[in-house]
Amino acid sequence: MNSRHWLAYYQNNKNNRPEPKWNLPSPLDQRTQDILARSLSHFQLGETGEGTFLLAQASAEAPDDVAYHEALRLFIAEEQEHARLLGRLVRRFGGRTIEHHWTHALFRLARHALGFKFEIQLLVIAELVGTAYYRLLEARARDPVLEEACALILQDEA
Repeated sequence: MNSRHWLAYYQNNKNNRPEPKWNLPSPLDQRTQDILARSLSHFQLGETGEGTFLLAQASAEAPDDVAYHEALRLFIAEEQEHARLLGRLVRRFGGRTIEHHWTHALFRLARHALGFKFEIQLLVIAELVGTAYYRLLEARARDPVLEEACALILQDEA
């Protein structure tokens, strides 16, 4: 693993982020906005983690790799940035973010149950599902701000 490469990657992502044009009006009807707000709120919840378990496990796996730990912290911060973007979208469409859901609790329990490498594998799978979701939204939603936010998230996920 090239920790310095990933550290530079996440630092670049953090420092070169445009902001969506939140003030643009949405062309979507209220029913579509309601559906999007509810759906986006679940993805937003999934991006809100603090990464405490992941950071603790990484310390055990690579205790002396400072660049690895900093890259992992920036990865977690990037996921939290996605949560911020998704939260803004939820509010844009008139919804409220959620703080708890049984599917999120189950996913978290499964991630932690079998250790660090299993958690990483599950997180990669979740990222793949998210990528498909954001691509679909970007291609079909026809809301310019939603498209911009999805493009930012997809750029990070690539």
